[in-house]
Amino acid sequence: MLRVAFVAALAVSIGAGPAMASDTEDEWRADFWIGPSLNFDLEADSNSVGLSFSGSGAGVLAPDFGLYGNKLLLGVRYCFLGTRGQPRGGIYGGPTVFWYDEHIGGGMIVGTRLEQRVVLEASYRATEDWNGEANLSLRYGFQWPW
Repeated sequence: MLRVAFVAALAVSIGAGPAMASDTEDEWRADFWIGPSLNFDLEADSNSVGLSFSGSGAGVLAPDFGLYGNKLLLGVRYCFLGTRGQPRGGIYGGPTVFWYDEHIGGGMIVGTRLEQRVVLEASYRATEDWNGEANLSLRYGFQWPW
């Protein structure tokens, strides 16, 4: 049931992106993004609401990290669809490869810019021995005050 909900949310985020993306892009770029997230823990079959944080997302190759079940997930993602700073066709993201709990895993991160400073992002990560976690987050972009 949770996987169906995540796939539906991912489809909405991809489909809504081109229609809702801002037509006016100027030089403003976020240094970091923060906002609420809905997390689907597919291993424990539970949901939770949290706070998500990410860097600028300006590079095609970007780090992928997180803390799941008190264990560190560390990897890299390849944003062939575009980056948060420069989405292509209204969407950004791509596949991710990571190391978690002594296993290599993979997943996908896809997002869209709803407007210049707001992104909607969906992700899914899993390994052969871990059913994984899906995440849907709405983030607002900020610049460092200095």
